[in-house]
Amino acid sequence: MTSNFLELFIIEPKEGTTFQSPEVKQDLQWTLDQCVSGIGGISFSFRQSTTHPNRPLFFSCWDSKASYDDLDIRGVTPKMLKKLVSSISLPPLAVYSLLMENEERRKVEFDAEILGVTAWHVREGCREDFQTQAEKKGMIGAWYVPKGVPPRPRVMPSDDMELKIIEEGEIRAKARIEMPTPNIWISFSTDVMESKVEDFRDAVKGYVERAEGGRYEKYLSG
Repeated sequence: MTSNFLELFIIEPKEGTTFQSPEVKQDLQWTLDQCVSGIGGISFSFRQSTTHPNRPLFFSCWDSKASYDDLDIRGVTPKMLKKLVSSISLPPLAVYSLLMENEERRKVEFDAEILGVTAWHVREGCREDFQTQAEKKGMIGAWYVPKGVPPRPRVMPSDDMELKIIEEGEIRAKARIEMPTPNIWISFSTDVMESKVEDFRDAVKGYVERAEGGRYEKYLSG
């Protein structure tokens, strides 16, 4: 089966900035456009939280992990982060990377007006029981997977800030490898599935330490 690669992160603006600023929106749109211009892109967007407008969700999906890595290899990733660092707080509030079978990914309405995204932090030893309930209840989602150390660009940049971004990113990635992989399952839902989500929540409450997430409306698309 073909596995698509998804990355999601939740961000906050730096003090004194706002995501409604034309300049910031322009930078966010530029980021999406860079992702779209690469290989294997499927869906890219910034979505605005319906409850926390200053905490948008960045959603991205590639046909494979190799397509995602191509951004690093071409030196695009440090350029994107350099542009964003002036307007968003780093590190992001939350970062999730997933591998999702292509056929399962096709069931997600990524273009829905409202998209529900929930991170289920599953208790140790309960993963199999949780997965059984997810399948039984018809939930759509995937388990968190580590990204590993990003590949270096074919041609290292001469820009000092971009070099620093690459080096610090490698340090953080290597530190994450030393840590246990988080037992997190990310689910996706639309408004018509809300009752199903609540039913699922009741079914897995004994297997879950906590569930974090919300509903995100369309904001910017790539």
